[in-house]
Amino acid sequence: MRAVDTNVLLRLVTRDDAKQAARADDFVANGAWVSHFVLAETSWVLSSVYELDAGAIATARRDASQPRSPFHC
Repeated sequence: MRAVDTNVLLRLVTRDDAKQAARADDFVANGAWVSHFVLAETSWVLSSVYELDAGAIATARRDASQPRSPFHC
Protein backbone atom coordinates (compact mmCIF):
# COMPACT_ATOMS: atom_id res chain seq x y z
CA MET A 1 0.00 0.00 0.00
CA ARG A 2 1.26 3.45 -0.87
CA ALA A 3 1.45 6.23 1.69
CA VAL A 4 0.20 9.68 0.73
CA ASP A 5 1.94 12.86 1.80
CA THR A 6 0.36 16.25 2.33
CA ASN A 7 1.10 17.51 -1.18
CA VAL A 8 -0.64 14.55 -2.83
CA LEU A 9 -3.66 14.87 -0.54
CA LEU A 10 -3.89 18.60 -1.23
CA ARG A 11 -3.86 18.00 -4.99
CA LEU A 12 -6.66 15.45 -4.60
CA VAL A 13 -8.77 17.75 -2.45
CA THR A 14 -8.19 21.11 -4.14
CA ARG A 15 -7.80 19.97 -7.77
CA ASP A 16 -6.02 23.31 -8.30
CA ASP A 17 -3.56 21.95 -10.87
CA ALA A 18 -5.08 19.55 -13.39
CA LYS A 19 -1.81 17.83 -14.26
CA GLN A 20 -0.80 17.29 -10.65
CA ALA A 21 -4.33 16.19 -9.70
CA ALA A 22 -4.26 13.57 -12.46
CA ARG A 23 -0.90 12.28 -11.22
CA ALA A 24 -2.25 12.15 -7.67
CA ASP A 25 -5.31 10.22 -8.92
CA ASP A 26 -3.01 7.71 -10.60
CA PHE A 27 -0.86 7.42 -7.47
CA VAL A 28 -3.82 6.45 -5.25
CA ALA A 29 -5.79 4.46 -7.83
CA ASN A 30 -5.19 1.15 -6.03
CA GLY A 31 -5.60 2.58 -2.54
CA ALA A 32 -3.38 4.59 -0.24
CA TRP A 33 -2.66 5.07 3.44
CA VAL A 34 -2.87 8.53 5.02
CA SER A 35 -1.27 9.17 8.41
CA HIS A 36 -2.90 11.26 11.10
CA PHE A 37 -0.06 13.77 10.72
CA VAL A 38 -0.82 14.20 7.00
CA LEU A 39 -4.53 14.71 7.78
CA ALA A 40 -3.65 17.34 10.39
CA GLU A 41 -1.17 19.13 8.14
CA THR A 42 -3.60 19.08 5.22
CA SER A 43 -6.31 20.56 7.44
CA TRP A 44 -3.94 23.33 8.51
CA VAL A 45 -2.98 24.17 4.89
CA LEU A 46 -6.63 24.15 3.77
CA SER A 47 -7.45 26.55 6.59
CA SER A 48 -4.47 28.89 6.48
CA VAL A 49 -3.53 28.93 2.80
CA TYR A 50 -6.80 28.10 1.01
CA GLU A 51 -8.90 29.86 3.70
CA LEU A 52 -11.49 27.08 3.90
CA ASP A 53 -13.74 27.03 6.93
CA ALA A 54 -14.04 24.11 9.34
CA GLY A 55 -17.17 22.79 7.60
CA ALA A 56 -15.49 22.60 4.20
CA ILE A 57 -12.44 20.90 5.69
CA ALA A 58 -14.64 18.38 7.52
CA THR A 59 -16.46 17.62 4.26
CA ALA A 60 -13.16 17.04 2.45
CA ARG A 61 -11.95 14.70 5.21
CA ARG A 62 -15.28 12.86 5.28
CA ASP A 63 -15.27 12.42 1.51
CA ALA A 64 -11.74 11.01 1.63
CA SER A 65 -12.87 8.33 4.09
CA GLN A 66 -15.81 7.06 2.02
CA PRO A 67 -15.66 3.50 0.61
CA ARG A 68 -15.53 4.77 -2.96
CA SER A 69 -12.46 6.82 -2.09
CA PRO A 70 -9.02 5.35 -2.85
CA PHE A 71 -8.07 6.27 0.74
CA HIS A 72 -10.64 3.98 2.36
CA CYS A 73 -9.06 1.06 4.20
